[in-house]
Amino acid sequence: MIARRELLRSAWGTLSWPLILVALRARADELGEAFADLEQRAREYRDSLTRLLTRQTGALAHATAAAERYRELHASGLVARGEAEEAEKAEAEARVRVEETQKELADSESLVTEARGLVQLARLPPVAPGEEKSTPEILEHGGVTPWTLAQVEGLQRFFLARFQRPLPVSAMGQTPLHDRLGF
Repeated sequence: MIARRELLRSAWGTLSWPLILVALRARADELGEAFADLEQRAREYRDSLTRLLTRQTGALAHATAAAERYRELHASGLVARGEAEEAEKAEAEARVRVEETQKELADSESLVTEARGLVQLARLPPVAPGEEKSTPEILEHGGVTPWTLAQVEGLQRFFLARFQRPLPVSAMGQTPLHDRLGF
């Protein structure tokens, strides 16, 4: 009875891994589609930010010209100081909006890159426990122990060596951009 149980346990272990890989592959296809959708939405968001930035840059140029005109008029005594200050305030607000949009645009570029990497990762065959697989863009490890933040240092070194820049902050978790996109 014990020998039979051990044989069944051994057979289950041998047979289950290929079955698990098949199930993971099917799941990876679903994830690949979801990540491709994520990449598309991130591209659309980036494109809308680009259009918004174009409009905001034009508004900033207009506000800067108006502020300069009001400064000159105030210096000539033709307008009150308050009007010149209002024009300068409008210029400063327009500048802040442009800077915020530029930051969001940079964040969206990172999100597009991450989504592209996730699509590629989903297309790769699953990594068996204890194995490691890397491409020029992706390093995947099928660890046999749970993931901890202590392992981030190795990833940071890989990322820095591969991309000559530090690991993005968003790699550590949810960012405000992810929140705005509803993830």
